[in-house]
Amino acid sequence: YAVKATYTNGESEFSFSNILDFLFVGTTNLPETKVSIYPNPATEYVMVSGSLGSEIVLFGMDGRLLFNAKIDSDSYQMDVSKFGVGTYLVVVYNETGFSQQKLLIK
Repeated sequence: YAVKATYTNGESEFSFSNILDFLFVGTTNLPETKVSIYPNPATEYVMVSGSLGSEIVLFGMDGRLLFNAKIDSDSYQMDVSKFGVGTYLVVVYNETGFSQQKLLIK
């Protein structure tokens, strides 16, 4: 779940719980894959490394699927300039497991 704090100066930020995890229906106890996503925070693009043969998905914090792609190399550059400022959930998965990370776009 997420909590949005709005400050008296009009700025706001989200705080996220680590209690809930993204899991695929019908799967249990998947080992986490070794994936790096950088830079984080990002402005124009992020590099995803250690992702050969995986699929990458990007979710808004409201649960909407915003982006997905199959990755055919060990390093993938994802353009995030078209997404608004905020916090997103990046999930990289393959047949051996998944990795999920929060991504901040400035």
